[in-house]
Amino acid sequence: MPCLSNFDIGERLSKTASTTGTTLYLSGDVELALASNVWTKYLDPDAKQVGSVITWLHADHLASIRLFTDATGAQSQRANYLVV
Repeated sequence: MPCLSNFDIGERLSKTASTTGTTLYLSGDVELALASNVWTKYLDPDAKQVGSVITWLHADHLASIRLFTDATGAQSQRANYLVV
């Protein structure tokens, strides 16, 4: 188990969802999905590593993540937001 003394009061330690199982938040930049034993590490504000795959995160002028690309620069996911 992780050392819980490093967490601030009110910070999430784990999440359980019916589709993905339990995820442990071991620090502000490391997560562990227990069901699949997959580690997610936020390497930089603009990159994350899931298992051995690094994904680059591209934000808009409001710092919302809009585009995900892989190591080759190919788009892997796009997020569109509605203006209200």
